[in-house]
Amino acid sequence: MAESVFAQCQRITKRYGSRFYQASTLLPLPQRQAACAVYAFCRVTDNLADEPLSNRAEHFARWRQAVQAGLDGRPANPVLAAFIQTVLDFSIPAKLPLDVLDGVAKDLNFQGFATLSDLEQYSYQVASVPGLMVTRVLGAKAQADAYAVKLGLAMQLTNIVRDVAEDAKLGRVYLPEDLLAEFGATPADVIENKAPHETQAVLRILSAKARDHYASAKPGLALVPRSTRACAVACLSSYAKILETPKAAVAQTL
Repeated sequence: MAESVFAQCQRITKRYGSRFYQASTLLPLPQRQAACAVYAFCRVTDNLADEPLSNRAEHFARWRQAVQAGLDGRPANPVLAAFIQTVLDFSIPAKLPLDVLDGVAKDLNFQGFATLSDLEQYSYQVASVPGLMVTRVLGAKAQADAYAVKLGLAMQLTNIVRDVAEDAKLGRVYLPEDLLAEFGATPADVIENKAPHETQAVLRILSAKARDHYASAKPGLALVPRSTRACAVACLSSYAKILETPKAAVAQTL
């Protein structure tokens, strides 16, 4: 596989995922390239959900077809070529990238989430599943999967807390409707900023759940080989710190 194919994935990772990119620099070259290929695949997939409404469904359908073709041995572009090579080299189950596609598809015609369980299923698909792929790149023991799932849930909840205001401007409210209802609020209230205190109460609940997931994921670090463990440690610690940044803190305490 040409080095330039993986170099493109590294450029994408550096541009969009500064924390993950910095963590990936702690890996040996083969794992570093593979980790960036996984990230680039997920980033390209996720970006499609942010395209203009008139284009996104068609473009996403084409991407899904291209991914399936890649899994069948016919990658159509450099990102897929690097990603499919990674799938093969690190024995990543073909179901995992398809799970990511199914998760991101929920953003194409966003309907929100009725319950926390619904949100966690989505979070599993868009964050835990990428973690399961990276776990294989790191060479972790099979028992590490359960911890990777916890870390993915923590990271996605962190994203939701940090980006609640930006998502609301796009008409997307990831806060579960049942939790909002407990405080007498609705997703429309979040979008229109009519219930800031109620919104913050839900954000504090999600932040606490994220911290619990980070704590639950931490023992899994011992299941990662020493040669790649520093990357896993950096991912967990750097992302957990986001909840303490001013942007996330303001979201919880306005």
